[in-house]
Amino acid sequence: MTVEIASLADVIRAEQAAARPKYRRVLPTLRELLARRDERR
Repeated sequence: MTVEIASLADVIRAEQAAARPKYRRVLPTLRELLARRDERR
């Protein structure tokens, strides 16, 4: 069985495009997680 999982960057883009209020609230946290992950690489 193969399972494809969206990257964090893809999730952020999708939530920005959807522009729903609950997504806007979580976007800063997701961006911070992405930045921290990128710093470690």
